[in-house]
Amino acid sequence: MDDPLKTCPICNEPCDVEFNTLGKKGCARIKDSSQRRQNRTVQPTVGQRVHIECRRDYTNDNNIEKDLKAYVLDDYTRKLLYQQLETC
Repeated sequence: MDDPLKTCPICNEPCDVEFNTLGKKGCARIKDSSQRRQNRTVQPTVGQRVHIECRRDYTNDNNIEKDLKAYVLDDYTRKLLYQQLETC
């Protein structure tokens, strides 16, 4: 079984190369990003490894806004499709 501290909390893949070890501040930033994304599945711990690219992309404000807009669009599209199916 893989060590959970050596698994990236964002992509759930092993951190073998190009990783950072999370400190208290890094965990807080990822948790904040997780809450802003309304994604409660990402739960980092101090000392856990995280891929540099995953961390950069996940905590980037522009990426968070883009993902939230895509989520709203998907929700809107889903409602639109549901309404169309009801009228058939």
